[in-house]
Amino acid sequence: MHEDKVARRLAERRVGVSALLSHGFYVYFWFYLSWQHLKEETGREYYPLYHALGMLVPGLNLYIAYVHLKAIRELLVTSGVETSLSPVRGVIIMGALMVAEIQALFGVGPISLGKALLIDLLGIAVVAYIMMWGQSALNHYWVHKYGNGLVEEVPIARGEALIVLIGLMWWALYLFR
Repeated sequence: MHEDKVARRLAERRVGVSALLSHGFYVYFWFYLSWQHLKEETGREYYPLYHALGMLVPGLNLYIAYVHLKAIRELLVTSGVETSLSPVRGVIIMGALMVAEIQALFGVGPISLGKALLIDLLGIAVVAYIMMWGQSALNHYWVHKYGNGLVEEVPIARGEALIVLIGLMWWALYLFR
């Protein structure tokens, strides 16, 4: 890669499809990678691995998502780039989804396989949408700062492919029960 080029762009479609195919496990990869990009770009003391792992903890995940979306928004705003990215709206959507999932899973009576699948799919789709929203904002920033010709697609990493493969196997468990 030429020293002026910055490999930053992740296509929003790639983020969304990977999140769905991976049964949502991609969220940890995306949070890690995008925190790493923010750390490199801003020079701030972010801890990508801890932030990604923190997404496993209910409640803390909402805080981390808020801080993450806020950091992305601040990067754009301080660079003079307009964005519709709203950390508060993103976290409200995620929080409402968590409440709905808890109610559906722990409501009265047993839960059917179809209902469990629908709840999983809806939850993953909502989180994928929020990740795509954040990634779209980051992509807009990279193009604004470096120009479209100097921004390259981040190559697919082995770990990323492995996460998608594990998720596909998880989905297969639903289909072959």
